[in-house]
Amino acid sequence: MFCARCIVLLIGILLTGSIRAQGVPVAMLTLPQGEIVRLQGGQREALGPFSTLAAGDVLQLNGGRVSVLYPQSGRVEVWQGNGRLRVGVQHGEAEGLAPPLVGRMPGEVAQQIARSPAGGTSGAQRTRSLVMSEPASIDDTYRRLRQAAPADDLNPEMYLLSALFERRDYARIEQVLAELKSRQPGNPEVGMLAALYGKALRNVRRQ
Repeated sequence: MFCARCIVLLIGILLTGSIRAQGVPVAMLTLPQGEIVRLQGGQREALGPFSTLAAGDVLQLNGGRVSVLYPQSGRVEVWQGNGRLRVGVQHGEAEGLAPPLVGRMPGEVAQQIARSPAGGTSGAQRTRSLVMSEPASIDDTYRRLRQAAPADDLNPEMYLLSALFERRDYARIEQVLAELKSRQPGNPEVGMLAALYGKALRNVRRQ
């Protein structure tokens, strides 16, 4: 007869296996720096901003830095160095990497960032299985985040841009990006955001 603990462990294994088999997104990269690749079946796939990740994905970091966001819990892990990272349902496990910096953001903020566009497509369509909720007030939430965050932390801007894109306020997006580039002209993460949203806006306007 199975003990209660064994049954719980078995259920956990079955659920994790099901998630891996289905490839359901559980996390996403935000603004990776350096070479970040996903290893799968002997192939290497380079990952860019806002790539979604499934449980069991293995990432190779070659002197890079990556922030992994778990939208449902708001957990954020920042990994860097040379090594491999295996994505779990709730957190990552590393091989050869130093322990990550771990933070947490409000659920509505994490879920809105997870709807950011990737590859010029709508983040709302691409990550539908990750998130469904919407924040009540974009500007109030952004002001609160900006006041609490360091100047070089772009999470508030990622939240704001994603919400504006979802609401098709394209002129405001261009204004936010222009202000960002003016404030931080040499920041590569700002450059990534500008390139990402520039491509997304061009694709939308061609439709």
